[in-house]
Amino acid sequence: MLQSQDIKSLLVFPLNVKRKLAGFIGFDNVMATSKWRDEDVALLRIFSELLGSAFERVQVQEEITRTARGLAQLIDTANAPIFGVDSKGLLNEWNQKATEITGYSKKEVLGRNLAEEFITGDYRTSVKEVLEKALKGEETANFEFPLYSKKGEQVLVLLNSTTRRDASGNIVGVVGVGQDITERQRAESLIREQNEQLKELDRMKSEFLSTAAHELRTPLTSILGFSEILLQRKLDKERQARFLKIINEETQG
Repeated sequence: MLQSQDIKSLLVFPLNVKRKLAGFIGFDNVMATSKWRDEDVALLRIFSELLGSAFERVQVQEEITRTARGLAQLIDTANAPIFGVDSKGLLNEWNQKATEITGYSKKEVLGRNLAEEFITGDYRTSVKEVLEKALKGEETANFEFPLYSKKGEQVLVLLNSTTRRDASGNIVGVVGVGQDITERQRAESLIREQNEQLKELDRMKSEFLSTAAHELRTPLTSILGFSEILLQRKLDKERQARFLKIINEETQG
C-alpha cells in the first residue's frame, strides 16, 4: 500500500481526544527513505498533541452549545414566569410564561428597564433593592410584587431571585423565577371578606337576640307585678277585673 503511493518513509502518531484514541496522524516522505531525526519526531509529536487538543476544544464547545440550547429551551417552556436582567436592570430574558401572564412578548420587553417600566410605583424602590442585592451576590426568596400587564392590569408575582454569572464567575445580572399568585391573592381576599361578613352577621344576631330577650322580659315583668298584687292584696272585683284585663293585654301584646 505504501509502495503504491510512493511513500518511502512514514511516521505515525496517535490522535487522542479526551484521553481516548480518536485516530492517527501520519507524516510521510515520498522523496527518499531516511531516518527521522529526534527533533523532527518531537516537533511532530507536539503537533499531533495540539491537534488532539483542538479537536477536544471543538467537542467541548459543541457540548456547551448543546447544553446552552437545552437550558434556553427549558427556561422558555418552563411552567413559571422567568425573566433576566443585566447589571443595569435591562431585561435580557423573558420566557413564554412571562408572556402569558403579562401579554408582553419577549421582543417587546428585551432591552427595557424592568423596575422603571413594568413595576407599579409603590413597589419600584423595593424591586430595585432586590435586584441590587442579587447583583452583590445576595439571593432573595418569596418576594411579592405586582407587574403591569399589557392591558394595564396588575399581576401579583411571588419571586425568587438569583445572581447570574459568566463563565469566569463574574456577576453579570439577575435571574428571577416567579409564580403568578394573582388568583390566590383574590381567593384569600374573598375569604377575608366572607369572614368579616360572618363576623358582622354574628354581631347582628347577638344584638337581635339581646333585643328580643329584653322585649320578651318587659311584658313578663309587668305580668309578674300585677299577679303579685292580685295574690298579696285584697281587691274588690272591679279592681281585680281591671288588673286581669291588663295582664291579658300584656300577654297578647
